[in-house]
Amino acid sequence: MLNTLLRSLPMVRLRAAVSLVALGAAASCTGTIQGGGGVDAAEETPAQRAAREAWENPNGAFDSLQYCASCHAATASSGGYDYLAGVTRTAGRQSILEFNAPGAVTNMNAPASSRLLSKGEHNGARALMSNEASAILTWLEAEAVVAGGGGGVTLVVTEPINVTITTDPLNPITNTIPLASLGLADATITFLAQPISSYLYLTQLKVNGGSTGAHLVHPLFASVPADPEADVIPDSIDRFFNADPNVEPNMSASLSGGAAGFADFPPTNKLQISFELVEEYQPDDEPPPTGQCKALTSFVSVAKPQLQNNCTSCHGGGNGSATGALDMSMLGTNDAAACAQILNQIDTVNINQSQIFLSPTPGSGHPFTFGGNMTNFNNYRTAVTPWIEAERDAP
Repeated sequence: MLNTLLRSLPMVRLRAAVSLVALGAAASCTGTIQGGGGVDAAEETPAQRAAREAWENPNGAFDSLQYCASCHAATASSGGYDYLAGVTRTAGRQSILEFNAPGAVTNMNAPASSRLLSKGEHNGARALMSNEASAILTWLEAEAVVAGGGGGVTLVVTEPINVTITTDPLNPITNTIPLASLGLADATITFLAQPISSYLYLTQLKVNGGSTGAHLVHPLFASVPADPEADVIPDSIDRFFNADPNVEPNMSASLSGGAAGFADFPPTNKLQISFELVEEYQPDDEPPPTGQCKALTSFVSVAKPQLQNNCTSCHGGGNGSATGALDMSMLGTNDAAACAQILNQIDTVNINQSQIFLSPTPGSGHPFTFGGNMTNFNNYRTAVTPWIEAERDAP
């Protein structure tokens, strides 16, 4: 199979020191690295030397990861993520770059979205401090430069489009990102953009195969400012890192649940998407597995009553736009299928950032916000959280 490789997405950086402070407040110590490499110092290129120094210099990435090493240097306490095992200031950096089991912890295509930075508080571990996150990001970006010059993944990128916000639910406006420039004549990605406070919230997010069908690997959404000198802003959590839709000709499929909220994307910016691979539908490929809840019993006992009481008047089929964004119509008749839909709206790393909490937060602009009553909202969030924790902790 030939990949459609047309042009590379420029490496993007956080745009200001305040962004690093915010990242530090939400960051923590797990994630996997994809790319980079270790060579003898005498044979280093300038880019390789910059990456090594960003790693080993005092207060660099190595020092900043020492808090994480108490767990992640040992298999027994790391949950399998022992990416710091055997790593020292001057040796073993390559093993982090190659770590990929049970999952990757870095992303050289968008370093700021690496799980090494975005993991957040977990299992009693604190988040990274802002200075630690800054040092690690500097190192990852240096490694990304090395990877980009020596075998890193080449991305293909759509042309940026203006985003039209739907303000009247009875007259939704569909946004379309054509994939023709990437080799798929009439395949598209479509979505509705909802007015949720000051960030971009997409619903009815679909891949439409067109006459050729579409197989897309790792969509990475990015916000494009009007100022040509400003940096492109990638999805900070790289939420579709494992998305691999393979859509038959003349068919459509929701992209990972069909909804996504991008807190870092101003609604006035343009939107583009990059991919690791774009090609026609592959009939021999196994279809991607449908996400299933691991903690269905917990969902039924603690989350289902809250969702039925607060959400299903719109999302249960009574409002077409709401149901298209998040379908809860099967609650009570097929709880497993309903849970699989809602599973795409939770964040097991930063639970309070789950979309099922962000949308109804008083002041968010969502049609339902508990009448602005923060106590009622907090009661809802407190009741649902044990299910999300159960999904996070399930084997």
